Amino acid sequence: MKDDNTILAHMNSRFIAKMACGAAIVAASLASTTALGLSFERLGGTMVAHGEIKPGDYQRFVDAYREWDAPPRIYAFDSAGGSVYEAIAIANFVRLSRIPVWVTGKCYSSCALIYLSAATRQASGEIGLHRAYYNPEYYSQLTSLDAQQGFEYLQTVTEVFLRDMRVSTDVIELIQSTPSNEVAVFQGRPETSEMFGEESPYMEEWYISKCGGIEREAAAAWCAKTVIETIQVNSALVDGWRERFNQDRVGMATDNLPGFCNAVLSDSFELVRLATENQDVLPMLERRAQPLEERFQCVSDAEDEEVWAFFNTITQSEEAYDLFNVPAPEFVMRKYGF
Repeated sequence: MKDDNTILAHMNSRFIAKMACGAAIVAASLASTTALGLSFERLGGTMVAHGEIKPGDYQRFVDAYREWDAPPRIYAFDSAGGSVYEAIAIANFVRLSRIPVWVTGKCYSSCALIYLSAATRQASGEIGLHRAYYNPEYYSQLTSLDAQQGFEYLQTVTEVFLRDMRVSTDVIELIQSTPSNEVAVFQGRPETSEMFGEESPYMEEWYISKCGGIEREAAAAWCAKTVIETIQVNSALVDGWRERFNQDRVGMATDNLPGFCNAVLSDSFELVRLATENQDVLPMLERRAQPLEERFQCVSDAEDEEVWAFFNTITQSEEAYDLFNVPAPEFVMRKYGF
């Protein structure tokens, strides 16, 4: 990697030497990884990426995105992880594209960096966290001093990136403290939503400024309606429905709920209980939920404008494309000075 003179001029010389050595160690450790890891598929409006993240995947991801005639509605990732550099570069592109990331399978290690970077995200599958993995065939041959320098370098790169993405300190500390041979797993939408949130703080404030906040009464009604639609068949109360709800109220019923429902679950479940006893409650839920439905539409319209603006820039401007069409290590060096 070439030095960024503007950044390095402000660094302590000993720190520069340590970081340069660490970069060389990490590069050598990752050099034996073969190319072509992620595969990309189209499922309707979803761009699916699955497999191990390997060198070259960042540029392949950008090129796969540019092949679409219209921007994908969703990125769906299913990966056990892989190259940190590639993941950080992909994560920056994902953030700028404003397209949500969904995980229904597994997204571990460096894949989780992409998930955490998304402006909006949701996971009904598993998010697995641990610190960076090093090739043992190379790393085990190092002296402890060289191993320390390589370790601290990649830890620093990862932490600077996560802070740039405004990931919470608690999550960063969990990643950095979990050994690479272990995984801290969070599973299902309620758990992943509570731990990581479903939108970056700046997006939440942007939504509020454009479309207003989420009122508790509307949220409780909308979440209750969603629970009912999840458990019912074609939104019609059926025999045995109450028993199914009582047996599974924190399982199947809540798996499809967005994060904001966590704060109103008790109110929502009371409304669901009332609906099991009196179907006339359902029209009331529709009325109460209407303001939130309108907010969703407002948010969707605002997001579409941003998504299309980025898509048109990347697909129609070769100059803009060239800013992203670089190897992942070069992109990371440009962005973060490492």
